[in-house]
Amino acid sequence: INTREAAINSSIIILTILLMMFFSYLISTSVTQKVLDPLEGVLSKVRHCASSIYQRAENMHRTMRNWRRCSEGIQRGSSLNLSLRGEEEEEDFTAETLLLEKVIGKIAVLSEIAMQRNNPQDEE
Repeated sequence: INTREAAINSSIIILTILLMMFFSYLISTSVTQKVLDPLEGVLSKVRHCASSIYQRAENMHRTMRNWRRCSEGIQRGSSLNLSLRGEEEEEDFTAETLLLEKVIGKIAVLSEIAMQRNNPQDEE
């Protein structure tokens, strides 16, 4: 009787473990479908919008820097000193930092718009 009871207890434990594994798999797949897949879609859209904004800002920055260099070259007779080059590099770094802050601000606005579009229930 003891061996039979031990076998039944072991089978109950194994069945419980298998059921727990099956239900955890079901929960994992449903969470992935309902939460992670839409979130990945939103993040890919934000990434795409951010990359296009960054490319535009980068092109604008290059154009402005070229205009500035051309105008400075004309004013100085196309002669650059080493000390002025260091100052230009520092100004470029400051301009790039400001540009990056603007890009991050635009990404934040885009993500807010995307979240509002995806959650019309929040507005009601």
